[in-house]
Amino acid sequence: MSSKKTKLHMLLCSLVLASCMPLNPLSVQAAAADAVKGPAAVLGDGGWASAEGGTTGGSNASASQVYTVTNRKELLEALGAVNGANGSDNGVPKIIYVKGTIDMNVDDDNQPVDASYYADPGYSLDAYLQAYDPKGSWGKSKVPSGALEEARARSAKNQAARIQYRVGSNTSIIGIGSDAKILHGNMLIDRKSDGTGVDNVIVANINFQDAFDYFPQWDPTDGSEGNWNSAYDMITVKYATHVWIQHSEFSDGDRPDSMNETYYGREYQHHDGTVDVTNAANWVTLSYNYIHNHDKTMLIGSSDSGKTAEGDVGKLKVTLHHNLIERAVQRLPRVRFGQVHAYNNYYKDIKSYVFGRGISSQIYSEANTFENVTKIVDVYDGKGAGYVYDKGSEAVNSTQQNDWTSLDVWNSKVNWTPANSYAYAAQTAAEAKDEVLAKAGIVRDQSLVDLSGHWAKEDVEWMVGQKVVSGTSDTTFSPQNQITRAQFATLLVRVLGLTPNTEMKYSDVTSGDWYAGAVGAAVKAGLIEGFTNGSFLPNAPITREQMATAIGRALKQQSKPSAVDVKTLSAFTDSSQISSTAKEAVALVVKAGIMNGLTDTTFGPTKEATRAQAAVIMKRYLQLDGSKLTSESSTVQAAVYSNAIVDGTYTGTDGSAAASGAKQYKTVQSALDGAPADSTKPYVIFIKNGRYYEKVTVEKPNITLIGESREKTKITFDLAADSKKPDGKTYGTFDSATLSVFARNFTADNMTIENGFDYNANAAKDAKDPTKMANAQAVALRTDKDSDHAVFNNLNLLGFQDTLYAQAGTQYYQNCYIAGNVDFIFGAGQAVFDDCDIVSLDRGSKSNNGYVTAASTLLSNTYGFLFIDSRIKKESPGMADNTVALGRPWHPTTNLPDGTRAANPDAVASVAYVNCYLDSHIRTGGWDPMSGKDKDGNVIWFYPKDSRFYESGNTGPGAASNEERQAISDANAKDYTIAQVLGGWDPKK
Repeated sequence: MSSKKTKLHMLLCSLVLASCMPLNPLSVQAAAADAVKGPAAVLGDGGWASAEGGTTGGSNASASQVYTVTNRKELLEALGAVNGANGSDNGVPKIIYVKGTIDMNVDDDNQPVDASYYADPGYSLDAYLQAYDPKGSWGKSKVPSGALEEARARSAKNQAARIQYRVGSNTSIIGIGSDAKILHGNMLIDRKSDGTGVDNVIVANINFQDAFDYFPQWDPTDGSEGNWNSAYDMITVKYATHVWIQHSEFSDGDRPDSMNETYYGREYQHHDGTVDVTNAANWVTLSYNYIHNHDKTMLIGSSDSGKTAEGDVGKLKVTLHHNLIERAVQRLPRVRFGQVHAYNNYYKDIKSYVFGRGISSQIYSEANTFENVTKIVDVYDGKGAGYVYDKGSEAVNSTQQNDWTSLDVWNSKVNWTPANSYAYAAQTAAEAKDEVLAKAGIVRDQSLVDLSGHWAKEDVEWMVGQKVVSGTSDTTFSPQNQITRAQFATLLVRVLGLTPNTEMKYSDVTSGDWYAGAVGAAVKAGLIEGFTNGSFLPNAPITREQMATAIGRALKQQSKPSAVDVKTLSAFTDSSQISSTAKEAVALVVKAGIMNGLTDTTFGPTKEATRAQAAVIMKRYLQLDGSKLTSESSTVQAAVYSNAIVDGTYTGTDGSAAASGAKQYKTVQSALDGAPADSTKPYVIFIKNGRYYEKVTVEKPNITLIGESREKTKITFDLAADSKKPDGKTYGTFDSATLSVFARNFTADNMTIENGFDYNANAAKDAKDPTKMANAQAVALRTDKDSDHAVFNNLNLLGFQDTLYAQAGTQYYQNCYIAGNVDFIFGAGQAVFDDCDIVSLDRGSKSNNGYVTAASTLLSNTYGFLFIDSRIKKESPGMADNTVALGRPWHPTTNLPDGTRAANPDAVASVAYVNCYLDSHIRTGGWDPMSGKDKDGNVIWFYPKDSRFYESGNTGPGAASNEERQAISDANAKDYTIAQVLGGWDPKK
């Protein structure tokens, strides 16, 4: 099995299982909790998905059936569709976590493909258009048939075999974090090979985009003018029961319908539905989703007559609540036969209609908001059409808003009442609108009111923000609640991935208990022990000593640290209360920083452990053992096992050994000076919290700098280009850098690197002020010659003009916050910015607030800067829109072959933004020109159209498609990968 399983994922699984247990220690933000609260124990009622036994997805999954998938192959394997088998037949309870972006439209090497990959040899679009032209001999009275139509159908079948994926019963498919995406695929929640329907599926926290059909079928009999019909929904629910889709996003992504061609006078439609529920599917809920920029959104019931229609009678029970649906066209939903409850949704900017009243439909509309809606209800299927009943909805700037009761569509003949079918609590339309705007779509951070002022607030909220744990309600965490011995055993066993063992030797644990397998495994592994009277006391609160002992033993087995001296526990006045058999383990976790004392002088070994302690300790343990919850470093491990430690408060002699054996230094530069000149393995320097005001240069290979915390470990200096050197000369832009790197295999992790030059104060000075600097470029980080294979992880890079000078080598930035205003990422290097926040600072201008990049990529290098899955943001909501360029082409002055100096003609900027969010400050035109000088000193201009500026798959108000912004073609998209841009180096491996 190639699906990745880490301790984090075992943690998630354990929390899922524990969430169904009494007094659960923690609950998972992104997993099925119970039939009432649904996936993620997040927001809202269950609707129809909570009826008839409810929907729990994979909440009963064993540790071996919890997966994290990052590509198509891994997803299919996790679903059970190995070697072409039908994934729908795999009903084993399972939880599948989607991490990052999964593209279904790829070959077996995970490389994107296009229509030519699927096309049958007998098919071509040109021939198809010629053969079935309604103005030609084929006419309008019959659908296409014959060899060309059969070749089209074979082509479509080829595509379907690759992009469709089947989900089996008892499955949860959940996105990790806020950036999980599934692109170009059609999820089928359908029926098994025996004809029975799949049951009990949860889908949550995933951004679905662009189920693109390369081979639409022409049907001249569809409507008065005919239509092109596509085949794939983003999610298709057929025959299935108990399906809950929550907190997800649906759109056409970077191929909106506006890009579609027109043939026979009709749009060549590549998209079908977002979520269609048909063919006797039943007990389905869609809640807190964000659906936008799509045409035919949701079909409930697919046929007016025949066996399909007969099977739909009494089925198709669907609830839609708290969904944000905007900039859509129609079918929101279009209903046949079904009993559909639509409540507390916010419909905005709907071009055609919301509710399609079809044959025998029974639509119960309640407390929805309709804003800028062309038509709230449209009637289909003539006299056979059913009814719509509304209660408490509001309409703003919409048709049908003035008289709700006189329209024949609003009819009391709807023959069912939701309250008689399931429990729910509808808000008013106004209340629901606010709730939807705040919470619909991908799950974001929660605000837990009972953590205010709590010692664990930062760590617990960070864990919640990373979607690892959640509270006991939407607004509470209950940090002081106890955690039982059985619950903690379950948590630890799942984290370690141990095999459950139900062979019990304790009188109060039986094989039928929910915790039996975990307790047995923990005991067998020697992590937790029972008591001499033959009991385990599973429901008793676990003490701090017992928790420390279990984690210490696990740490010793997993990481094999060096021996510890138990005498160090004497620092605690209550150390005599620590059992002799527990002292080594307790000393180890204290040394490692996993657990601290209750006070400076007491450990509290007999005190009962709390939920807050469990959350914080689990975070520390996972980091120490190297399993990163996101991109944050294993800082505790660095503290214990580093080669050198920098501490600004250290008063001893530089280079002296600490108790751990690491050398101690007062400054970062002195620690670097003490590093070996030619180490062949990482030399780790741990930097304790503090403000290190120094100019730092790295000239030795294989150096790793790890800060104690991202916000509180800061390296800063305040030089600008015009700052004076001791000899009276100026530093210039490049030499102004706070941290400069001139060596291979450098890593910086978990800290802030800043150029503290006060740009704003300098700008505010009068032009005649002699202290005002004309050249205010001030670099925070410089990577230059010999700095190949540099990794920057979980950093804040802070400055204004020219914050990051990425001049040479290959560089990888992950989970970084990079701020500036003018050209604040510039240079000729090959750099990838993955999952980063790129933030433009406000200069207060209404027309020009700067430029994100100024690349000077040499023409000999295909790639320069790649921004992928990142967020291009503005400093504050008040920053003027349309005032920042994605970049401009920098041609730095260089020596030409004839001895003159001029703008380098071989510096042709290469910058690409792929699958990024662009805020409203980004210019509609995207890019700006930049000037230079020719060899005679004349000003010349270099333009974006002559540079290598590209975009693909971007979203947000700053994303646009126009002739000034060149899109990456489907054929070239496969070339914009991390490894490709970095010359074959993949820093993730």
